Amino acid sequence: MNIRNITVAVFKQALHIYLKIAYPKELPEKASKLIEKFDEISSNRMLAPFLVDVFENETHLGLDKSCQRFVIRLGNAFYPHCKLVMEEFLEPGEFFFVVDTHDDIIIPETMKDYKTWLGIRNYNSYLRHLIEYSWHYSGLPTLKSMKESLFFSGGRTTQLFVSPEPVLVVDDDADIANIVEKLLLHKGLYVEKAYDGKEALRLLQKLKPRFIILDYVMPGMTGLELAAKIRENPQFKNIPILLTSTMPQTLIPKGEVDYYLFKPYSKSELIMQIKRMLKKARQTNSHKML
Repeated sequence: MNIRNITVAVFKQALHIYLKIAYPKELPEKASKLIEKFDEISSNRMLAPFLVDVFENETHLGLDKSCQRFVIRLGNAFYPHCKLVMEEFLEPGEFFFVVDTHDDIIIPETMKDYKTWLGIRNYNSYLRHLIEYSWHYSGLPTLKSMKESLFFSGGRTTQLFVSPEPVLVVDDDADIANIVEKLLLHKGLYVEKAYDGKEALRLLQKLKPRFIILDYVMPGMTGLELAAKIRENPQFKNIPILLTSTMPQTLIPKGEVDYYLFKPYSKSELIMQIKRMLKKARQTNSHKML
């Protein structure tokens, strides 16, 4: 939804759904004060003028354009750091609601209180899906609704790229994987999807992708671990790999990947990286022919 069309009423609806699920018994004082603040504002007013006062700006400067990200730290009944997020993804000016519950953090088995933290992460993941599904089925803008908007709303394919080989997209978030797939299809690329590392390795046995886009944090195997396994196979070691993550690149250990994108990223950033990967793939194939 375009930021110019998001009213206070839309935000209040998202806020009430979040708080009802995150705090089934009693609201914390911060949440109660936030509700009181917006109850004093006309529901027909636009939300944009209040972004600076209410939200923290977590916008990350990307390679090309910044995807804006605004957050409110509301927590839940068992974990204080969860956020209600409004951010752009791929399409400039189009915002959607998402819950950041830190359920993508990697918890090593050697970590103190491992089982406790694993339980918190799993509970946070459950809450995130429940809140986002509730938002979606209430008609609020979410990743699910993005598939039906803008460049996905029909029309002729813009064949920006030509590649006979498929592209492999690996992301445990089905909504993101589906959106990226639709964008790449719209640009003339054929896409195969996997939702974890094991599934990706199985797909690699029957296809040799032109390049691979993979998420960093996934269940069972991280994106870097998957990239390392791909590089172990001489048949796949030269395939360009793009890693995407919500964590800054400086916090991610160096691994067997060629390119990196910070989530949320813009469409132009993704296309820029795809052009680089296709160029790298062509150069690799040219060297093999010499």
